[in-house]
Amino acid sequence: MGSAIIKQNQGLIIFDKDASKTSSIKRKYHVSIAFDSQELVKKSNIVIIAVKPQNIVEVLQDIKSVITNQLIISIAAGITTRYIENTIGGSVRVVRVMPNMAAQVKSGISAVCKGRFARKKDILITEQLFKKLGKVVRVKENHIDAFTAIAGSGPAYFFYFIEALADSGKRLGFSEKFLVDFVKEVAKGSIKLLEETGLSAKELREKITSKGGTTEAALKVFKQEKFNSIVRKAAIAATKRAKELSKG
Repeated sequence: MGSAIIKQNQGLIIFDKDASKTSSIKRKYHVSIAFDSQELVKKSNIVIIAVKPQNIVEVLQDIKSVITNQLIISIAAGITTRYIENTIGGSVRVVRVMPNMAAQVKSGISAVCKGRFARKKDILITEQLFKKLGKVVRVKENHIDAFTAIAGSGPAYFFYFIEALADSGKRLGFSEKFLVDFVKEVAKGSIKLLEETGLSAKELREKITSKGGTTEAALKVFKQEKFNSIVRKAAIAATKRAKELSKG
């Protein structure tokens, strides 16, 4: 996700403990490399923390002594603004962002929420940065876990359904090479219909479903197997796990 942010912005300074990673990014995107995280903070007005949750403590401890008036933007999953504020101390301005994987292809959706001391301008700056990666929505922080379950994990659910559809095609006699192309086109065409017709998913589904037809036969199985209930239970499980992993 850090690479996706770097790709869409100019004049950045980066630091990563993995020197080979920073060297590769420098060659690809022509960014500057800081000697360490403290140098990066000292030279920056905005600091984006794009690390795994298990590394957040080390990062915050490293930079807390050199934080003055920088805006801290965190995309570390499960790490609350309150946790960052309490660890750094003072009235540090924190904005938390939860992007999803599609940000890598500028089609993501990112949730943004502010910490106690963040200003309106901080939110606007953050939104401007992440709009380069797709759409941005503002949410209250107590809704971040649910957003993670629906939008953060959501692409994986769609990919899982595509896998299942392709697997069904194989069992019906199609070659895998053929399936990759046509299932992908089914997915792309379905999204395009949603975007361009102005109709809801329910309305489009009903238009495709003729009484006594093939689609109705398939959908009856979905209903019998309680497909809606499965999806709802999955989203609830993901939300619960996000809360369990949350720090702060």
